[in-house]
Amino acid sequence: MRSAFSFLAVGITFGSSLVTTAGQDLNLKSIRAVDRSVANKDTWKMKGKIDDPSMTIVPEIAQTGLIVELQDGGSDPLNTVTFAASDCRVPTNGRRATCKIRGARVSIKSSRRPKLKTPKTVHAKTYNSTGGYYRVTGACRGLTFLEDLVLSPLTAKLTVNGDVLSDTLTSCYDLPRMNGRNTITHCEPGPPVPTPGPTPSP
Repeated sequence: MRSAFSFLAVGITFGSSLVTTAGQDLNLKSIRAVDRSVANKDTWKMKGKIDDPSMTIVPEIAQTGLIVELQDGGSDPLNTVTFAASDCRVPTNGRRATCKIRGARVSIKSSRRPKLKTPKTVHAKTYNSTGGYYRVTGACRGLTFLEDLVLSPLTAKLTVNGDVLSDTLTSCYDLPRMNGRNTITHCEPGPPVPTPGPTPSP
């Protein structure tokens, strides 16, 4: 079921240009959207990693809050959630940020970097201990998607202090449930979506 209003999307402008701080990167492992036939029952969740060598994302969340957006394959916003700075808890060590409002939660927690690939003759640590690597999880429930049909691939965007981290997952499948009334769209990393070339002039 759909409505003409997004979930806590007051004051948000869509279609802004993608801006990122140098070196920051969002790499999601999965996005799952559940489109239910009952109003205010749609849900979605994501999980993955954030690489932030500048180590600015957590302190900026503490100061300015966080905006999370889910888009479908048509670049149409399905859901937008806005967390004010007061909705986010950041401890003094700056190793994590947890943002919560009714029906939505996002957690960004410091994590170990993946093991570096080195030749067998080179002895290296099992992980790179350099800071600025985080595990991110998010879940939103009790909402109504803005589009009548959820089209894959799915994209998640995180906006912090004007900087946007975005990742599109292209390997997707749809799984109908309850006699087709509910549909689960699950996406994981896959090949990039081809960019259409210019239309030849007649």
